[in-house]
Amino acid sequence: MTFPNNNGAGNFLQKIKSGTTTPLEDGLVCVGIVVVFTVLSLGYSLLSPSTEPQPVKQPTAQTTQKEPAASAPAAEKASSAKQEPEQKQAAKGMQTDLSLGGLDVGISAADMRKALGQERSSKPVQNVPGFTNYAYDGMTVGVKDGEVTTLVSDGANVQTKRGIHQGSTLADVMQAYGAHYTKQEYDGLVLYEYEFAASGGQKGILRFAIKPQNDQVDYISARLPEKTAVALQANTK
Repeated sequence: MTFPNNNGAGNFLQKIKSGTTTPLEDGLVCVGIVVVFTVLSLGYSLLSPSTEPQPVKQPTAQTTQKEPAASAPAAEKASSAKQEPEQKQAAKGMQTDLSLGGLDVGISAADMRKALGQERSSKPVQNVPGFTNYAYDGMTVGVKDGEVTTLVSDGANVQTKRGIHQGSTLADVMQAYGAHYTKQEYDGLVLYEYEFAASGGQKGILRFAIKPQNDQVDYISARLPEKTAVALQANTK
């Protein structure tokens, strides 16, 4: 459809008012209205600030590594390393109740030196072939034919497997070893003796010599009776 050059728009408006427009003209009017509203809506959306919520940026999770615990001082480590072998050696040398000062009756003379080191002195027992006493700090070790057969305390710095030493009381002995003992008096002392098996299965005796004046341990001995009967007769204890 073409519009007349002279006041065509006015004539078209009059036709709309009078209702004399053709169907084609009505369709063009509708299309024009839609285009106008579309342009207006598009322009409004471009000019207006966006009201949509902006996504909040979450902080990135960071993995925190724990710092390694502070290492023990070098001196403490050295001390622990030194104590461990000593503890193992002590435990190895106190396998039975026939033990004293970290040494068991029934072991070899070679093992004795491994456990206690070099003796301070040694003295053969007179009239007893193959029997020698070895003196250590706080203890005398009797060896017959290469086997430790007696242990006798000579100071309070050695103790039994259950912690009894010279100076302990009779009550301490009873609490540690109980009432299954034999008792006899000898040379002004009361001897309390307990029977135990040695590491090799031999019968052994653990003796506590008690001073009756104060009920304290005067000395302790461990022995294999069958191998020390003659040797004990040649000793004061």
